[in-house]
Amino acid sequence: MRVHDIILGPAVVLAGVGLCVWATALPQPQGFAYGPNLFPTLTGSGLALAGLSILFAGIKKRRMGPLFERPDWSKRWRLAINFWLIPVAIIAYVLLVEPLGFLITATLLLFALMTANRVHPRRAAVVALIIALAINLLFASILHVPLPWGPLTAVSGWLIW
Repeated sequence: MRVHDIILGPAVVLAGVGLCVWATALPQPQGFAYGPNLFPTLTGSGLALAGLSILFAGIKKRRMGPLFERPDWSKRWRLAINFWLIPVAIIAYVLLVEPLGFLITATLLLFALMTANRVHPRRAAVVALIIALAINLLFASILHVPLPWGPLTAVSGWLIW
């Protein structure tokens, strides 16, 4: 769907500001100059700046076509399903990450997204597991940001250093 820049710009600014405000509530670990709020704050700031840029571009163009326009790709069912899988995966992540833990949730969601995009299931499973492990190692061992373990709590010590 094509959304006019005058509507899209402020929506992106609000999302960025909301992300920055949410990031301020994250706990700051002792002994570190940065914490879990660093990346959300940077991302939110970037979103807000991008939203302002989109808004000003929309104002500068002063092209007042339709505010919403359905793109041609949305009429093709496979592309439309792939589009809607992303927000569904985000919602599923939010709902499943606490009970299942990050590794299981990320692996399942990455596997689902890759197989939906016609990646062979065996390859999708291997790649999803490797990516989930790499992200978990990055956050837990390098950034010192704990991710939920879910039922894998008993083996969590084996998967970080």
